[in-house]
Amino acid sequence: MSIYFISFIFACIIPFIGKHFDNKTNKFIWFFLLFFLTFFYSAKWHVGGDYAVYYDYVLLSKQRSLYELLFIAEPAYMFITWINTRLGTELVGVNFLSALFFFIGFNRLLKENKYPLLSLIIILPILFFVVLNGYIRQSFAIGLSFIALSYLVEGKKSIFIFLIIVGSLFHRTCIVNLILLFYDPRIFEIIKSIFVLSIFLFFYVILCYFFYGHFDLELFFQISKYRDDIVNYVYSGIWESHGAVPRCLLNIIPAILYILFYKKFSNYKDNQVYLFISIISIILFALIPISSVMADRLMFYFYPIQFIFYTRFISAVNDKSHKNYLYFVVITFYFFILIYYFFFSINANQLYPYKMYFFEDRPSNCALFDC
Repeated sequence: MSIYFISFIFACIIPFIGKHFDNKTNKFIWFFLLFFLTFFYSAKWHVGGDYAVYYDYVLLSKQRSLYELLFIAEPAYMFITWINTRLGTELVGVNFLSALFFFIGFNRLLKENKYPLLSLIIILPILFFVVLNGYIRQSFAIGLSFIALSYLVEGKKSIFIFLIIVGSLFHRTCIVNLILLFYDPRIFEIIKSIFVLSIFLFFYVILCYFFYGHFDLELFFQISKYRDDIVNYVYSGIWESHGAVPRCLLNIIPAILYILFYKKFSNYKDNQVYLFISIISIILFALIPISSVMADRLMFYFYPIQFIFYTRFISAVNDKSHKNYLYFVVITFYFFILIYYFFFSINANQLYPYKMYFFEDRPSNCALFDC
């Protein structure tokens, strides 16, 4: 457990000592911290509730063909697992690529951000320590959705659509991000978004038809998965997320505040996008009584509203002492979130003790699958 708190406290201290360094040194410290977090994430062993499943995928990759693997879980994730298994990097390589996608997307969203370290502090307790460690497949999708969002802000809708579709091949829930195409309420922009999306999907289907001989099987497989998700998460009620309410509340607070203060951020070109994300976050929170798992899993994609709002709000404050006070309040708030999760959460024991992949004896038989 100590490694999580050490990482968080170290990230909290850097902004204060960084005042005494030049920009080059601060940039080195920033990338060193990201490298440390990437290594920390990549080298884990049996950290996260579904870790046994992901290691089973590695064992299956040693015994089955790539074609067989594509029908076990999302094809892009199984393809990445298959490559890393054949290269000998196994889950370490898979985790590294997941962290790489995530931090590339995170960095791209910080282009106009004056407080990158505060943004990192905000994502550490839940999004990085809990979500990325617990949901490796979805962590790929989250990273790609962040990269896609950065392109959407730049008006590059085709790249946005492509990255979201790729992300959905890592985790089906990523497809929900396509709703962000309609952030601009003007009729012309909505029609243009529908047109671009339709053209892209048309050529996607054509390419799959000609270049993937078993596309019809894969298509029906993915459709059946979406159908099963709706049945299991909405109608059956067999799945429930106990952490949905507190995790979603972390988004609701900045979402409501963003709606109230969005006029103060009119100088940002992505203001309309994050206003739309705020509205989506509130809608997802309202869906918790219907399906807590669905609301919880989808809300992860809209977590950027947290570091976007808090950093922009602090930037908008003129008084330096008030800036420092708000900075301290945000850090303290997320520190208590970290404490709450590790000491009072039902599933906190899934994250510790932290073990390293290189020093553990790894099983040769699957824990959950027949292999």
